Amino acid sequence: MGRCRPLSTDEIESMKAHCHDPRDRAILSFFERTAYRAAETASLKVKDIWDGHQLRDRVQVRKSAMKKGVGRRPIPLHSELRQALVCWLMQLQQSGLLKPDTPLWLSRKHKTKLYGPARESLWRVIKGIATKAGIEGHVGCHSFRKTFALRAWEHSNHNILKVQEALGHQEVSSTQ
Repeated sequence: MGRCRPLSTDEIESMKAHCHDPRDRAILSFFERTAYRAAETASLKVKDIWDGHQLRDRVQVRKSAMKKGVGRRPIPLHSELRQALVCWLMQLQQSGLLKPDTPLWLSRKHKTKLYGPARESLWRVIKGIATKAGIEGHVGCHSFRKTFALRAWEHSNHNILKVQEALGHQEVSSTQ
């Protein structure tokens, strides 16, 4: 986590070009557009983004799954993320698994029991996509959080308090 580096726009685009599985594409897009941590992302259920008829406008991880149990404001679903999620949810629906309490990111080993991947498995997904794209160095789920922070820093005209809020940090020292 601490060694992961931020990604350039070109590296992210290359990863998207090398990601063809709907689940993995949705995971990649989710990390890029929300800046949630791997454990927070792994905790999501279908009901957190799907109301039974359509995608919700925003996503919010339950407080109990957040680092230190501290909640963060709901994050709007970016159009690119919405598109990736719809493709993944369609696949879940075709499999008969689009149910409220189903883990959003099903483990590949869900044959007999429905369970989501561990945060380490999400790291393997991201690292595998980066390897396919030829991206070297320390790349993982947290790379997207760092990239998100840098983009927020640039878009906020270098306002550390806005970056702190976007990342959900309690202390500005964590953001720095």
